[in-house]
Amino acid sequence: MKHINIISLTQAFDTLEKEEYNNLLGYHDIEVKDAEINDLKSLITILLDVKKGIKRIFSQFYVGYKIPQISKEFDLLRFGEDSIINIELKNSSTEERILKQLKQNRYYLSFLNKEIYNFTFVENLQKLYRLNDDDELEEVDFIKLAKLLYKQKVSNINDIDKLFNPS
Repeated sequence: MKHINIISLTQAFDTLEKEEYNNLLGYHDIEVKDAEINDLKSLITILLDVKKGIKRIFSQFYVGYKIPQISKEFDLLRFGEDSIINIELKNSSTEERILKQLKQNRYYLSFLNKEIYNFTFVENLQKLYRLNDDDELEEVDFIKLAKLLYKQKVSNINDIDKLFNPS
């Protein structure tokens, strides 16, 4: 799987012919539903308003990554030298389901021994939730996410699957 700029991904969705768009997804080994792209566009719009002119916060995301051995899927992952940022995209959901998923995500990412930031964006509410250090769900401002993305020193990963290889 290859990383991608999520603005480029949404622009490709909007402008490319279906076959060209599918070729782009295939090149990056991305599996993403159209509804998730629409939720992603909404999140990008909010983040662009929060961090005007700062385009680098949208680069080097892994979209729809699945851990091969267990098929655990992450909507958006971004790996830094010291941290991992995970963002789940939901059109709608309950706080209970969000909390359960973010706890699972923390569990699966925790063995990488980096600071983990788990978020869920709920599009129909235009709200952002975070799993805090006490394993509690809290609503946070989009500025918090934008700042984390801006400060993150992104790691270049040649093969994301090797990070999750049990051997």
